[in-house]
Amino acid sequence: MTAKMTQADRDTASANYLPHLIYEIQQLGDSARLAKLMSDAYTAAIESCLVHARLLIEFLVGRPKKNGPGRSRESSDIKPSMFVDSWDPVDRDRFDVFLDRLDKHLVHLSKERATISVDDGRWALDEIPRILGVMTEFALELEKAKSQHAYAVMSVCKAASAVA
Repeated sequence: MTAKMTQADRDTASANYLPHLIYEIQQLGDSARLAKLMSDAYTAAIESCLVHARLLIEFLVGRPKKNGPGRSRESSDIKPSMFVDSWDPVDRDRFDVFLDRLDKHLVHLSKERATISVDDGRWALDEIPRILGVMTEFALELEKAKSQHAYAVMSVCKAASAVA
């Protein structure tokens, strides 16, 4: 039987991952802000924003399994359980339609692109506050667990939400 990790042990084990998580949250907020401000660099900013959005969604809830029910993650992925034991999002499927659209618009040059309209990407920016809301739920769980990482994650979530 494996001993349950204490929050202090979990904080120590996840400390190397924290800067990467903080970076992704910051970039999500900053790139959303840039997309709203810069018409000349709009496409680059929106694509950057969407890459960070996709990554954070996969961190928070994983992806739907391709061949059946449930969620999946790569074994090498950083995941919430590395930071806190008790956090589990209420609705793991809330971003599935968005992830599917991201895949078709951004990360795959698939035949399915012909089935979706080409637009300016504003649909994607509407999703950013929801992603940051779930990240804030995660930060609140870190606070509840008395994680030493709670302040850093909550601070960057608030800053990203203010500019996104």
